Amino acid sequence: MAILMKSRVTKTAIAITPVESIQQMIFIVRGQKVMLSLIVRQDGAYRWDILTPSTLRMSRTDPPS
Repeated sequence: MAILMKSRVTKTAIAITPVESIQQMIFIVRGQKVMLSLIVRQDGAYRWDILTPSTLRMSRTDPPS
């Protein structure tokens, strides 16, 4: 996380739909673009994805509490 804190944010896009709220941020980390997406549904469930050029994909989904 410290690496992301030191990197600069190049683009922030927020799209709100009736179903989901999507926030995307693109970071430059060690010369590579890293995209972080946070998707929140109306029922409170949320999912985040991290995409890097090396096709590493991390995803986590949490049910609403």
